[in-house]
Amino acid sequence: LYQYDTVGLSLSLIATGSGAPEAITGGTTPDLYLTALSVPQTTLATTDRLAVRVWVNNGGGGRTITLFTEDNRFSQVITSFPSGIVSLNGLTGAVQTFANPGTSGTAPSWSSAGTAHTINIPLASAAGVTAGLISKTDYDTFNGKVGPTRTISTTAPLAGGGDLSADRTLSIADAAADGTTKGAAAFTASDFNSAAGVISIDYANGQSASSSNKGFLTSADWTRFDSFKTQTISVSVDGSGGVITAGNKGYVRVPYACTISFWSIITTGGGTGAVLSFDILRANNAIPSLSIVGAGTKPNVSGATQLSANTAPAGWTSLNLVANDILAFNVDSGAAVYTWAILQLTVTRT
Repeated sequence: LYQYDTVGLSLSLIATGSGAPEAITGGTTPDLYLTALSVPQTTLATTDRLAVRVWVNNGGGGRTITLFTEDNRFSQVITSFPSGIVSLNGLTGAVQTFANPGTSGTAPSWSSAGTAHTINIPLASAAGVTAGLISKTDYDTFNGKVGPTRTISTTAPLAGGGDLSADRTLSIADAAADGTTKGAAAFTASDFNSAAGVISIDYANGQSASSSNKGFLTSADWTRFDSFKTQTISVSVDGSGGVITAGNKGYVRVPYACTISFWSIITTGGGTGAVLSFDILRANNAIPSLSIVGAGTKPNVSGATQLSANTAPAGWTSLNLVANDILAFNVDSGAAVYTWAILQLTVTRT
């Protein structure tokens, strides 16, 4: 048995059976003769070939020996060489294939059946999977995660920030009752209502205000408090033993902003043809010179009437007063029958 180098065109002996020849005993009758060779492990190139050489020793001389190579008689070389694939993952087929990858299982693994080998790599996002592939979407999400060099910055009352290379615990400082320090504060359960994640002030059960406690006003207290918005501004006019005459009868400084709602006059005397009317002038921190009544209806009483109460101003040029306005009250006309009178303006503080 020779190794034939088809590149170098040379023969190299691999094994020989010349030391144990087989005798031809069949005479002229064609017969089967067998010769066995022990072949050592030999490295062959892909371009090499194997060549078998048959030696015939005509020891008796004068004889013809025929080696049949055609018709129904052939010489045959039978080897015990193993096939190209002995076993691959338990499969022994001479021709085996790799199938398209699958996704079954809980971790990457090979599945071999018939002559096909399949690698299964499940998606890591599937239930029960311990190792596997991530999708493009998951990769983009993972790749877009904030890096550890990013930081959480905090300002009071928050504290505990830092970079993301470690766990960070944020804390909130306590608030202070100084009007500026923000923070966390504790309240009693009765101060708030909590339902469906919404916290609201519990007005019904919250602490009521009193002379010693801060808190909510009751409905009655609110009504009383709200009534303080209604104030009166008045001037008293006396004839000083005589009768009321025309002219300025006094000044009043208004210390707060307000709106005039009504006017009232009470007086003595009166009679047929008697008329008492007032004009009201206004200026802010100055001597009044501009009428707030203007062409409107002036506060007045006439005839035998001695009381005109809660009359709404009609046609006045201004009803709104500001803090530190000064009002001048002038009697426009009077009659000898009126000896004193009080003019009162009802206002609502704003």
